[in-house]
Amino acid sequence: MLISWSAAAERLESPTWILWGAVVLWTLGFDTVYAMADREDDRRIGVNSSALFFSDRATEAVAIFFAGTAILLGWLGLAMQLHWTFWLALGVAIGGWTRHCFGLHQEDIPSSLYGQIFRQNVGIGFILLAGMIAGTLL
Repeated sequence: MLISWSAAAERLESPTWILWGAVVLWTLGFDTVYAMADREDDRRIGVNSSALFFSDRATEAVAIFFAGTAILLGWLGLAMQLHWTFWLALGVAIGGWTRHCFGLHQEDIPSSLYGQIFRQNVGIGFILLAGMIAGTLL
């Protein structure tokens, strides 16, 4: 992200770092969800995943990562004066992340939910990208 921004803008600006922070938090969030499905295997082979690190607080950690991502993306939208398409995309993303967090708070989570949430974040990324591009062009 930093390389592509600096190649396009020929410099790193404040919004660059805001977006980088959002990307880091978002990645920590959806990657922790993915790791939650593999906890037993990770324990058995000695992998120190984020799901094992956060233990029984992994769901809360994911919620914090997604909330931090939303806050930073909102800050980015204000800093870059992005138009309504960005805000619509961010609203869709926040709705998706909220639904994911509620799903992770279930008593008996089906193992397929982790992969489903991980894959849905790919779609959320495309929605956010489209909103950012459209938000800069309007």
